[in-house]
Amino acid sequence: MGALFPYSQSHKLYHCPGDKRYITMLANGSNGGYRSYSIPSGAHGDSWGSNNKITVGGYTFTQLEKFTDAHTPGSKFIFVEEAYTHSPGRSIDLYPDCGYNANTWSFWADDTYTSWWDPLAYYHNDRSTLGYMDGHSEKWKWLDERTIKFSKGREWNGPGPPSYDQPGNPDQEYMSRSYPCQR
Repeated sequence: MGALFPYSQSHKLYHCPGDKRYITMLANGSNGGYRSYSIPSGAHGDSWGSNNKITVGGYTFTQLEKFTDAHTPGSKFIFVEEAYTHSPGRSIDLYPDCGYNANTWSFWADDTYTSWWDPLAYYHNDRSTLGYMDGHSEKWKWLDERTIKFSKGREWNGPGPPSYDQPGNPDQEYMSRSYPCQR
């Protein structure tokens, strides 16, 4: 049902063979996610309201509507390997419930510029694959242990998630600079 399906027509394009969540049973009895890659919401993946803008931490961002809106496509990612396991609208403070990546990869939590919302994949020795708007891809090594703890913690079943507000996190800063939207 995705907008790109008419162009690719293969669900396997969106699944990393290293992502084994689909064979893992979650606490609620469902299996983990199959889709490994998502398009960021900043690339017009979902609605940011009538004017396609959001304000986060005092900064205003506008969603990209077309490829030419990206001024440096070689430095802006368009696909993110993520590890989301909650249904749409379900609080991240609750244990994983549905086991699939729903919607787009969303970034900032609680309107805080130094925060994460959706967790990143860590299946490749604490790395994720990023696909950039110019067509190249990279396996990105997460440098800050807080990034890894947050991403792994979103799959955990204890009270309260690991902190998603992480000032000074170089991974968060890199993803903010490379996020596909206009500033």
